[in-house]
Amino acid sequence: MKKQLIIVGIIAVAIIVIAIATLFFVANPFVTNDENKFIGTWKSIHIEYFITFNSNKTFTTNNGTTGTWETNQGTIILSVIDDKRPYAYGYSFSNNDKTLTFNSISSGVPPNVFTKQ
Repeated sequence: MKKQLIIVGIIAVAIIVIAIATLFFVANPFVTNDENKFIGTWKSIHIEYFITFNSNKTFTTNNGTTGTWETNQGTIILSVIDDKRPYAYGYSFSNNDKTLTFNSISSGVPPNVFTKQ
């Protein structure tokens, strides 16, 4: 009986260790796979502009703009702090997810291309 209890205890500890290790070493479990691609700093190839997407769904830019971000079916929505309207862009990844293209939902606005830093 004592031997069985020890074996069950060892198995329970192993399961707990694996679960904790998974939480620490796997990407944020509350962010989708597509959203994981955004996380990091991106530089525009057109102008001197950087944007950093954080895993807690916040972003910052080199010009001091901050806010939150979310994705929804191929669209990224940027909600800027102190700005009442969100900005929505279609997006696509290329070059092994090292290039990000934002396509404005508004017509006539050219796409903005970013490279991951």
